[in-house]
Amino acid sequence: MKRRGCYLCVVLSVLLTIVVLTVTILPATALAAAKVSLNTTEKKIQVGEIYRLKLMNAKGTVEWKSSDNKVAEVNEKGKVKGVATGTATITAVYKKKNYSCTVTVKHPVEDDEMENKKIGPVNICYSKELTTTASEDKGKYIWTAKNSEASEIIKLTIIYTAPQTMTYDFIEEQFSKEFTEDSAKARFEKEGYSDVKLKRVKKASYKLPSGKALRASARISAKKGGEECQEERVIYIFSKSNYLYAFSGQALEDGSFSNVDKTIKEMLKTMIFL
Repeated sequence: MKRRGCYLCVVLSVLLTIVVLTVTILPATALAAAKVSLNTTEKKIQVGEIYRLKLMNAKGTVEWKSSDNKVAEVNEKGKVKGVATGTATITAVYKKKNYSCTVTVKHPVEDDEMENKKIGPVNICYSKELTTTASEDKGKYIWTAKNSEASEIIKLTIIYTAPQTMTYDFIEEQFSKEFTEDSAKARFEKEGYSDVKLKRVKKASYKLPSGKALRASARISAKKGGEECQEERVIYIFSKSNYLYAFSGQALEDGSFSNVDKTIKEMLKTMIFL
């Protein structure tokens, strides 16, 4: 009886050891089998924005590459930078396996998913001859000033709400291509003008009380509704307090472009943002 009791103790002891080992080993086995994967397989970023892709549970060397460096670049640490609008596939190569993420790059102005914060009123010193209104168009706040004949029109538009105040260099890089002769002509034609002839398209920087604005102007002669017309336009694009603003003005045939430009410059110096 004593031997049988001994055998039973040994058997129970062995079984208990197996159970303990099983409980101890399982978590380590589960940890070793943790799935390797990217932190995201789809990502939308803006031109100039940097986003860090991570290959989770990977230990060792990871090789990163982009299907189109003209759209999105990636460095050896998985940092992706938006270069131009379009779509690129970023791939992480780890232990001869590929892990991919589709990156869509958008221009700030084209990004419909950005939050359009309402802002206003904007207090501006302006000529008593101008009548002003504030409105909203497609989620964008627009302040408008017109003279009685509406031959001189000035608008302040919030183009975009940004995660941070944008530098002048970034603004110039993104918008300079919008102010070439070809793009200006296409813009006027889209608005219903025909036989568009550009007499000038100029681009320069303009010093603000804080920072700089990108200034572009254009003069055209064209037809609209079968009638000959002359028009001059100017636009100032600048960033302030995480917002990107466009201050635009236009003078029709009966209006004074120099007066429009002078008024905008005065407003840029005296604006108070609430």
